[in-house]
Amino acid sequence: MTNPGPDSNAPPPRGLRAKAQPVGMTLMVLGYLMMFQPFVQILFTYSFIVILIGTLTFIFSNYLPE
Repeated sequence: MTNPGPDSNAPPPRGLRAKAQPVGMTLMVLGYLMMFQPFVQILFTYSFIVILIGTLTFIFSNYLPE
């Protein structure tokens, strides 16, 4: 019995950068949606903080290893 080895069709493992960048972009979009919705005041209140956290996450993810 032989070991077949790694599967050549398997996708490569995703690094921390590849996981953090979409999170940052999602937070930025969520913050913009919170800012421009006219219904709930508390969402507008925290929208800038959410945009800021998303932007910082996206910026600092460039310094993470792939």
